[in-house]
Amino acid sequence: MPRSRSVLPDALRFGQLIKDLRLQRGWNLQSFALNSHMTATYLGLLERGLNLPSLTCVINLAFVLGVDPGELVRHVAAGRPRTPPAVLPPLPDEQA
Repeated sequence: MPRSRSVLPDALRFGQLIKDLRLQRGWNLQSFALNSHMTATYLGLLERGLNLPSLTCVINLAFVLGVDPGELVRHVAAGRPRTPPAVLPPLPDEQA
């Protein structure tokens, strides 16, 4: 029985965003793959939220889609719940 992949919320948001941007440009998955120098299989996994892209991949996809890489990251981060930053205990050399 094949192992199922789990979908992470950030990966799903990223995947939906690149799919929406691809479709806005009228590209099918094959033409997107050719333009980005990635395989259609890999891009399909990204679009379905089944794979997390590397930073290099995010930058490349942003370039191909004609958007700022920061916009892709901000879109994903905007979907996260707002939580206050964790308060960490001081490091040992900071204690008096």
